[in-house]
Formats: sequence, structure tokens, C-alpha cells
Amino acid sequence: MPSQRLPAANSRSLGARICGDHLYLKLEIAFSDYHQMLSGNDLENYLTPLFECGCLPAHLFRLVIAEKRITNQSRLSIGVAGEHVPSDELNAYSHATVSPLPRPSQEKAWKEALEDELKRHCPTPLSDGEIDVRIALRRSISQGRSWHCLWKSVGDAMGPVVGAYARHNRFDPRDDRITYLSLQLCTDESLGPSTIVGYWWRLSQPSNVR
Repeated sequence: MPSQRLPAANSRSLGARICGDHLYLKLEIAFSDYHQMLSGNDLENYLTPLFECGCLPAHLFRLVIAEKRITNQSRLSIGVAGEHVPSDELNAYSHATVSPLPRPSQEKAWKEALEDELKRHCPTPLSDGEIDVRIALRRSISQGRSWHCLWKSVGDAMGPVVGAYARHNRFDPRDDRITYLSLQLCTDESLGPSTIVGYWWRLSQPSNVR
């Protein structure tokens, strides 16, 4: 299926036109100001609303990507996600896997477990700058909540990597530094109610010099 490029505001009407499964979505978010791009504009906050309230059927998607860019036009692309063999590209990333975690009946405890494992792999947050993050969730799709409901939790736990704001919130990471975020669903019915979370991260080239 060829990619469909439509403004994000049209996602509600787009949801009724989608057929097939194993889809990907890429949302490119335009900013004209570099400061604004890195100040409070978390990529997960752009992605999750596209799948809430039935706007888009999350269970049909296997790969969801969001990217913040210095450009003059935002763009939403949807297509079929093909098989991908891991390449040497990921060698440039740091990596942590947290597995297996039971379904998060207590969200705080689930985020603490993720955060503790990230802290073990990344004792000191990355230096200032943009960050490229890739997250894979291996889980059953026949049980429990839709996988898009976990995106906020896995992002909230990233304080050890991206740093945290000195505010009152327990989980308050500087995830507005993330300018490229990919979320991949790997289905595995043998896991039952558990989820395996894989994180990959690296500092990326600043958008204003790309």
C-alpha cells in the first residue's frame, strides 16, 4: 500500500479508511524555532492522541515513528511495515533490555522497574543535545491494554538517559530532548501478561545543522 500523507488533524477520518495490518506510521513535526522544538514538545504527546478514542486502530500498527525537524511543513505518512533485518546501524546506540515485566497494574512500580534497569546501563545522563531513541515492546496483543497505552510509561522512565527536570514530579524526564522516536511492537503470544522492553539511545546531530 503506498504511503498516505495527510495532515495529522485528518487522522479521525483516516482511521475509517485504513485496512490491512502490520502498518507503520511516521509523523514529521515542523518547527521554525530550534529553542521551541526542544522546550516541552514531547514526541509521545504528539503520537498518543492519534490512537486515542479510536482515531487510528493501534493494533494494526507495528512501527510508529515521530521526528521533530526544523522545516516549514509537518507530514503524516502511513504504509505497510516490511520485515527488517537488524543492521550495523544499531551498533552506534547504547542499549538496555528490561524483561519480562508483568502487566503494569501499578503504573508507578512498572516505571520504577524500567528506570532502575536504565540507570544500571546509563549511570549518568547523556550530555546536552538532541537524542535519538528507539524502543521495542515485545508482548502479546491478545491480552490487556493496547500497546499505545504503554508509550507514556516507557518514556517517563527515561530520566537516567535524558536527564530529569528539578520539579516535583516523580517521573519528569527531559524527553523533549528526543527529536527522533521510534516505537516498535513485536508480538509474542507466549509472554502472556508480561512485556519485554528494549531501549536504544544515542546523541544525534543537531537539527539546525542537518
